[in-house]
Amino acid sequence: ARGPQAHKVLGERIPSGLGIVGFTVQRGVSLLIHEPRNDPRFFANMDRRTGYQTVSVLAVPVSFDGTTFGCLELLNAPKKFTGEHLERLSQVADRLAEQLLVVV
Repeated sequence: ARGPQAHKVLGERIPSGLGIVGFTVQRGVSLLIHEPRNDPRFFANMDRRTGYQTVSVLAVPVSFDGTTFGCLELLNAPKKFTGEHLERLSQVADRLAEQLLVVV
């Protein structure tokens, strides 16, 4: 976690399968959501606990060759997340997963 509220979420655990990240990891799909509060997959508990307001989400699974390691999630784009952001984050996630597969 990075950003002004990162200290409030470091070390926090969310049960597997909850939220946008849980959905992304379980289904192996990338998500670009402009109004997460209106999305049934959004786990608003973290916003309530931190006082942070999530207004946009970009989530991409980190997986390679059938192994899923987790998810990269970006919140609150300065303007608006686009398909290009999604593509670039997917490329980063793919490279990360390849490297993690070597380490594991």
